[in-house]
Amino acid sequence: MGDGTFDGYCSPHEVPGIDEPIEMLSVSQAQIFAIAESGSVFTWGLPGDRAYDSSAKIPKPERVGAFFGKKRLQTLACGRKHYVLITLGAFAPFSKLSWDTKCKHIAGVWCHFDIQTYDNRDIACQTGGYVFTSYLTLIEATSKRDNSHEICVEIIRNMNGTYSGRYRCYLAGSYLLNITLDHLGISGNPFSVNVSPGAIYPPTCLVQWSNPLPLVLRPDNKLSITSVLCDKYGNEVPKTQHSEDDEDVCLCYQIVDNNNQIIIKKSTTGCSIVVEIPTHPGAYMVHIGIDGIEGKHAVQKSPFSLVVQKDKTTTEALAALASKTRLIFPSEAIADEEFVISIEMDNELPDDCYYKIHIESTTKSHQLSARALVRWGKTDPLAPIVKIIRDIAKSIESMVIKVAGSYEMTMSIYNENASYDVGNAMINVIANRAAVEFTQLTNWSSSLAEYEDGVVHSSLHLQLHDKCGNLAINYPQDIVIAWIDTTEEVNTNREELIVEKLSNSVLTIFFPQIKNGGSYIITKVTNLWLHIHLNNVPIEYSPFQLAAKTIEVPPPPPVEARKNYDKLLREEATRRRAEGTLRRERAQIREDRERKQKQQNLRRTGGGFTVKFSN
Repeated sequence: MGDGTFDGYCSPHEVPGIDEPIEMLSVSQAQIFAIAESGSVFTWGLPGDRAYDSSAKIPKPERVGAFFGKKRLQTLACGRKHYVLITLGAFAPFSKLSWDTKCKHIAGVWCHFDIQTYDNRDIACQTGGYVFTSYLTLIEATSKRDNSHEICVEIIRNMNGTYSGRYRCYLAGSYLLNITLDHLGISGNPFSVNVSPGAIYPPTCLVQWSNPLPLVLRPDNKLSITSVLCDKYGNEVPKTQHSEDDEDVCLCYQIVDNNNQIIIKKSTTGCSIVVEIPTHPGAYMVHIGIDGIEGKHAVQKSPFSLVVQKDKTTTEALAALASKTRLIFPSEAIADEEFVISIEMDNELPDDCYYKIHIESTTKSHQLSARALVRWGKTDPLAPIVKIIRDIAKSIESMVIKVAGSYEMTMSIYNENASYDVGNAMINVIANRAAVEFTQLTNWSSSLAEYEDGVVHSSLHLQLHDKCGNLAINYPQDIVIAWIDTTEEVNTNREELIVEKLSNSVLTIFFPQIKNGGSYIITKVTNLWLHIHLNNVPIEYSPFQLAAKTIEVPPPPPVEARKNYDKLLREEATRRRAEGTLRRERAQIREDRERKQKQQNLRRTGGGFTVKFSN
């Protein structure tokens, strides 16, 4: 009854020990809960069967520490076996976001913010446990450069009703920060965020030249350069920003000759400067930096080549040089192996002239394997090859072509005013010897359907590729062996399968009894492995497991998927996190089910005696 005794009463009496006005009361068979105006919860009586100590009795009202000062109860109902409590939780439209007072929205820097949760009565919550969903969406980028576009948003709970969050991105521009709770946006959602570029970082700064590269000038020419200031992540820093951060941005340059002697060294305040041209003809290097020359002060691609010529070569002289230049080259080359191109000429090459060799494929397709295309990445396998020759002493150039096919080579001589063709020719690049990296089974996925019932009727086709992925020719020196074994290890006591040549690049591997018109049986209880070796080295992914069941083999990724490579990486990371979360939730459900099953072994009835259940 709440007074410490078990006496009955025939008239109302006051329950002692409660010093606060009671707002709500709930009575069960043997226990009473009382909720005060302040949110405190009092209880007395006999706890339920599921209580921590079901035999303990509370003779007088006691404050429940689990709810005091933390949760505000809205409704409470007591039953004979359990209790139902409804608390006031966080309501997204009333929750508010506040930025850190020292927060600066700068690329590559964490920006912090706080979230205060409120319930539907607009009262601040004092408990955590809520999961906010947040993401940052790019609206417009201030820089057109292709730099890293990584975005990260984190929100952690502080267990007192507030949440601390932060975000970071590397691309400057306008963003929208979206924060939701239970699919509802918080107050003010979405939030507009303008991310500014960071501090000036010389190694990513660009240089704009008044003359085209490569620099071939005369002493009376003028040359001016302008620096495009960028931060560490390639975002262009506007003049209004860097003038506030650093009013003394100093652009420096120095010209060094072949003896590593500094000929000219100057600097100026600002982003533009006029470069003095050395008076003596020769080859020089131009070093450019911001607030310095060497190390971290050097701009991107510094130093630059500068050739100061004596006299300007006329158009007639350039044509005469083109007519007296001879190009010696092989008519056939091997993929990924060097071949030599020689240049013969009667006269010396003037300083303002240079040779340009352009090699371009005449075919629009290639014979690279799908696996090789994935490893090529975003690089175009059939991209033209351009070689510029300035030093006549290096009349022999080594070239390497990795993709087999027919190529047209064109050589021309250039100066700043004109150009003449020296000649053109065709080069046939043949595939290299077969390699284990890209040699593959072409009909493996289609043959798997026959393994469902364990009966194999067809053979396997092995397609040979060289180390670059080109379709290779089956040379007599290349030896392919295959066998079936019960282990993954290489066994010297083996019975090799029959391997025959189907075409120039494809070999046929016969299972036992198939060549004679029979079939090969794979039982479900047998674990077999197919070993394929090329020149005593296993091909990639060998050995292959043989099983009497259908194995789904995903198709190779299309070439167009390389454009969305970064998006696919993010989707794969999200999928893996979701699978991990689902796996943990299922484990938790299993643990809860086992714990409940154990608790059901003891149950208390209303009569005061115990009934034990056994499986």
